[in-house]
Amino acid sequence: MTASFIIRTDEDSYCIIDPQNENALLTLKVNEWETNFFKKKVGKLIIDSNILKSLTEETVNDFLNRMIFFADENHYNIIELQLDIQALQFVPLFENKGFRLVDTRITFITLIDKKQIERYSSPIGEIGFATKNDLEDILDLTRQSFVYNPAFFSRYKNKNFFTKEESERFYLAWITNHIEDSDSWFVVIRKGQKVLGYFIYKDAGLYKDEKIYKGILTAVAPEYRGHKLHIFMQSYLYNQFPEDQFYIDSTTQLTNYATIKSHIRSQKNLSCIKLNFYRLESR
Repeated sequence: MTASFIIRTDEDSYCIIDPQNENALLTLKVNEWETNFFKKKVGKLIIDSNILKSLTEETVNDFLNRMIFFADENHYNIIELQLDIQALQFVPLFENKGFRLVDTRITFITLIDKKQIERYSSPIGEIGFATKNDLEDILDLTRQSFVYNPAFFSRYKNKNFFTKEESERFYLAWITNHIEDSDSWFVVIRKGQKVLGYFIYKDAGLYKDEKIYKGILTAVAPEYRGHKLHIFMQSYLYNQFPEDQFYIDSTTQLTNYATIKSHIRSQKNLSCIKLNFYRLESR
């Protein structure tokens, strides 16, 4: 079985390809942005779960050994893997190779028709696009909601892989970059000059020949939570999108029960569930 697959490598990437259909089973490549940002080599391991499920554990074990040897020889400090829940039976094998569960993702992809959706207006504050003048308030909200919030945990807050300083720097840079990104739709809700919350979508190209917008992040000041401000901002964004029909990618963590329940109530369509793993370079 192993001999029937093709292995292609260059200086910084490793790929195992099924010759029958030219589909890649496994691809390891450098995450350029995170590598430059954290000043450590961060790789992204992409695995086709449909092909994976058709292989024996012995074959997958051999493929992983080859990939890990390449990764360590080329000094990948961290490898990230998003494994579809359909390949759950292979989790112990990945764990034996040093991969550790650090996060979860549940994705809903839903077709939105502007003619059929409810429209909301906020009874609190005014909604508009974010500007650089809002940045300090936005960063303060990000610190409160994510960086310093003990109830929020993500792979970037895992102390085994990132320091507190790296985690804070990541979240603040991530948000700042979206304000300046022409593909991001970044709105805030203001009361006077104060920002009470924000909501970010990003143009993610096409899905089934329709435009798709990916939800990035939303935050609301603690004293204004429970007033559905995120719903009002989302409604505003839907009306700003130029298309009459589009898809929305709503991805959150499995631990975010409130958001998942909200997606189910609003009849959003479940697309996939993935487990996030990290692996440190072998010492």
